[in-house]
Amino acid sequence: MKTKIATLGLSLGLAAGIAFSGAFNFNAGAQSIPQRKASPQHEQIERLQPVPLKPMEKNDPKAQLAPEWLNVAEEVAPAQKGASITEEAATEVAFNTVTKQEEAPANMLNLRRRVMQVRGDVTATTSNVGADARVDDQDQKAEPQKDANGNLVASVIGADNRVNITDTTVYPWRAITKLLVRWPNGQTGGCSGTMIASRYVLTAGHCVHQDSKGGWASSIEVVPGLDGTYRPYGSAFASYYRSVTAWTEDQNPEADYALLTLDRHIGSTVGWFGYGNWSDLEGVTGHLAGYPGDLGSGREMYYDYDPIADTNDKRLFYRIDTFNGQSGSGVYRKIDGNRYVMGVHAYGNTGDGYNKATRINGSRFDRIQDWIATGY
Repeated sequence: MKTKIATLGLSLGLAAGIAFSGAFNFNAGAQSIPQRKASPQHEQIERLQPVPLKPMEKNDPKAQLAPEWLNVAEEVAPAQKGASITEEAATEVAFNTVTKQEEAPANMLNLRRRVMQVRGDVTATTSNVGADARVDDQDQKAEPQKDANGNLVASVIGADNRVNITDTTVYPWRAITKLLVRWPNGQTGGCSGTMIASRYVLTAGHCVHQDSKGGWASSIEVVPGLDGTYRPYGSAFASYYRSVTAWTEDQNPEADYALLTLDRHIGSTVGWFGYGNWSDLEGVTGHLAGYPGDLGSGREMYYDYDPIADTNDKRLFYRIDTFNGQSGSGVYRKIDGNRYVMGVHAYGNTGDGYNKATRINGSRFDRIQDWIATGY
């Protein structure tokens, strides 16, 4: 099947054409790295920091993760409620972190019509490597695994095939984000996410809203390319969360996805993935990178790949190795060297032998496009 790939004129990047030459030295050696002091003013201070145009040095105090985030429990998807709201019957819903109010996106139908007139028949958006031209293509080499007869072979979910990403300052790894979540009940948690535009992150619904923790997250700090305690590009903060009532009211696992609007265009530096909707994904190699809680204290990035084993209209099923903390990671594919998110990892093996992602189907693709088209 041929897929049309186009770029929307939505002013997604401010500096994507800038390239840096020369090598950066990130080896701190035996130097003592200054520790950032944890304080109630941490987020206010971080919000004043400008977006760096290149990775900060590893021994830069501004590049250090605050001590309060060193031991965070990774998020786990909550159980579905008794009633079931289908996504077809659900409405879009958002949370403004400034006003602390839930909002129903206004005039979304009219906006969708306007966007469709401009967009036409588009089923995927383009990726962007950001301001630094360095790209790591180790995932480029990954192809569907086949036996001697040419049949697809899926990895055994019990065997750990995850690879530690040791340089998170190159694309695509720097476009993978760690989410540091604060909840109204005082708890904190960790998730993963993927940059899909200069100030938008795709993640799981349970990373932004859980009834058992007070509803909408109080705040979400987004750290692109986190490596241990090293934040190469500092942090951004989510100013707006979007999801659907099938998740926020019912915790329907088939609707477990969300979009974050950030307070700065950090994607102009780190880049972003495309995302899209394809009708036939079974057998396509799926790639996944994020922050599993069982390795590196949830602060180191790990990557794995495997063919998509099964699909339906709402979900993808695979044996890519994952763990708590990787909720929100994009399950992506490669086409001509470009990376496209096709689902959002949200659930582990529940006894059926598969890990699971919320699939970007046609209606979700349109919805995400519409949300980004608002500009906020």
